[in-house]
Amino acid sequence: MKIDELLFETTGKVDSKHILNTSPHTAVPAAVLREIEEKGVTIERLREIEKTGINIYRYNTQITIHGIFPELEKTHFGGYKRLFQNKNASIGVKWEAVDYDKKYRIYDILKVVGGFAINNNSYGYYVYKQKRIVNGLESVQADIEAYKAICEKLKAIPYYGWAKYGIHKIPMFGDFLMFHINVNAIEEKHVNDFIQAVTGMTAEEAQAEKERKEREYEAQRAERERQYEQQRQENEANKQAFIEQGLPEGFKYYKSIAIRDGLQACKAVSDSDEKWFWKFYTYTLPERKRKFVRNETGKTALWGNKTSFEKGSIMPAGYYKVPAPEMKAEQPVTLKKKIPMPTVTGTADKAIQADLLVSETAGCEYTFVDYSEKAFAIFGDTKTVKDILKQHGGRFNPHLNKDGQKQPGWIFSKTKENELKKALSV
Repeated sequence: MKIDELLFETTGKVDSKHILNTSPHTAVPAAVLREIEEKGVTIERLREIEKTGINIYRYNTQITIHGIFPELEKTHFGGYKRLFQNKNASIGVKWEAVDYDKKYRIYDILKVVGGFAINNNSYGYYVYKQKRIVNGLESVQADIEAYKAICEKLKAIPYYGWAKYGIHKIPMFGDFLMFHINVNAIEEKHVNDFIQAVTGMTAEEAQAEKERKEREYEAQRAERERQYEQQRQENEANKQAFIEQGLPEGFKYYKSIAIRDGLQACKAVSDSDEKWFWKFYTYTLPERKRKFVRNETGKTALWGNKTSFEKGSIMPAGYYKVPAPEMKAEQPVTLKKKIPMPTVTGTADKAIQADLLVSETAGCEYTFVDYSEKAFAIFGDTKTVKDILKQHGGRFNPHLNKDGQKQPGWIFSKTKENELKKALSV
């Protein structure tokens, strides 16, 4: 959470930038680098490294350890990239990887006891408070004075980092008073002093208060879970009582069921007034689609908001209504006539001479045509037999060539001809 208008800030001392490696002839043992990669580093450990003649510089966002280091193997610490190897073979360590355990202990107490929130991401690891400014700064003056007092106390504690407060402006939501505390590094002997400066309690008192609040929170959480479980059981009992009044007509309980076109499902739901009713869904397979879709019966789902299912999916236990089997199309009469088909031009402009087979049923007529050496086609009114055509490998094509013109029809492999004629009783 950034601060747009800074009101007060305290910062620690930082060093000037050094571009050149000031320890160019000092080889740093690989064990030192591996230790930093695994555990980060403490301010006490950095001082031990400095005593070996290796220069360490402290900047605003990181420290740089000079010397000739082996190749860096790990760059991430605490989930983010916080270790770097510079071109001059020195190592850069983000402050977030320094004194990580100490900061965790401090921030954990400040969160529970002091009401702070913790921010830990690629931008930094710090704690903050925020309060909406309703009627100008006068409405948060007491908070400003409290934050300023904490900042003044922190000035007396030797640590690397900063504390600041100011205004964060959020369009459409207004202005917020923000208070940030960031610990870059701190010696162990000053941790308790830091906690007391912020909370007004000794470390022991703050720890005891933290444990008390955690017990209180755990008791509240357990009570919420108990109430939730009680409500769930009551809802389940009411649901079963509603179901026992009778299922909608045609619906049965299935432990599992294969998806199919026209399958209906229903489930018992309650509204905000705890009145139970049935909600219905229908599974359909749109024409020329590979997946079934489920829509609430009587409603049209928005594009992209439909639940889809693969063919062959097994639906879970529930209440379903299986669609009645479709009536078979009227059996076509025997072959009516066989006439020579006029010469047609194929896609390769090759003349094809074919026999034309005509079959008709009540209200529909379609023709069989030898389309090529390996395929035959069916033209005409095929709506009542389209399912049979699909089952026998037919593919609908709106642009087949018939009598030199583009016409819609179904195309088949010739290996399916006898089988299909038998199915159509041609």
